[in-house]
Amino acid sequence: EGMVAEVFTSVHKNYDLMNDLMSAGMHRIWKRILIEISEISEGDTVLDIASGTGDIPKIISDQLDDIDIFMGDINYEMLSLGRDRAIDENFHSKTSFFQLSGENLPFIDESFNLITILFSLKNMSSYFVFESFSIFSNSTNNA
Repeated sequence: EGMVAEVFTSVHKNYDLMNDLMSAGMHRIWKRILIEISEISEGDTVLDIASGTGDIPKIISDQLDDIDIFMGDINYEMLSLGRDRAIDENFHSKTSFFQLSGENLPFIDESFNLITILFSLKNMSSYFVFESFSIFSNSTNNA
């Protein structure tokens, strides 16, 4: 986690530009598709892990009026950019901000209608990914 945090501290000011260049702008379309297929609705509560500069919370906020969005990021500088954006683009009233590790969430089970994480799974341990998939698979099979 420490190494990941250091990397994002060093690039936080250019993070959006880097995503644009590395994906040829496609990341913006992928994020919109993610929200489109998520089936969230008014009154839902969403956690965006590794929220960074707040792209996903911004898209959600633009689409829904009655929504609670928890923005979480392990990196303080990235989270600060997301918070500043939420204030500047006027979606801060729908958001709460948490510096946290996506591998150790401080929330009780079933707190959220949707949990998003886009590019950061690659930065998490394989144990976390396996356990999360296992829990997700079990919960969806029992529905």
